[in-house]
Amino acid sequence: MKKWIQSLLPVLIIVLVVIFSSCTKKDDSTEEPKSLTEIAADAYVYGRPLLESYENMYSFAIDNTNNQYAPVNELYIIRKPSTPKDTWVVSPNAETPYMRSWINLTNDAIVLIIPEIKDKRYWVCQLMDVYTNNFCYLGARTTKWEGGKYLLTGPEWKGYIPDGLTQISSTTICFISFGQKKIGFKSHWLRNYRRTYKD
Repeated sequence: MKKWIQSLLPVLIIVLVVIFSSCTKKDDSTEEPKSLTEIAADAYVYGRPLLESYENMYSFAIDNTNNQYAPVNELYIIRKPSTPKDTWVVSPNAETPYMRSWINLTNDAIVLIIPEIKDKRYWVCQLMDVYTNNFCYLGARTTKWEGGKYLLTGPEWKGYIPDGLTQISSTTICFISFGQKKIGFKSHWLRNYRRTYKD
């Protein structure tokens, strides 16, 4: 995203909130109306996560010149542990290489299949909406190592859920999924990981 657009977006969000708040119907409550400063602060707090999420989605799922590009609804697998030079996520974990996918449920639901984790190592599939709220965790701490089949649906989706699928309803129509599996610092674990997820 161009820098000047990025810098203007928070201002536009604040302006829109002020305009729409002035058009709302006045009630008879005795509550003091919010000041412009309070409205602006609320707009920034509300809008900033959306801006950050869109910037991330643009970088990794729209801009095909990015060396970590993967189209929407496809999985990108990072084949090496993170180092201090990796800044695509805040404070990445060095022991658990990442997988990432931006999901768009505009057209339909998506089936997610998690295989059995036979070696019973730590793993997690984190689902985070565009407001940066985690609405679901699949992994060693919640669903253990058995794996499973899941139907990812949008917030207003109404449809048939096939037998054998567990529905996970997203709070927003687009969201990001992070997958991680522990490899530790044992060299054979890293070699096996790279062999499994080779180019």
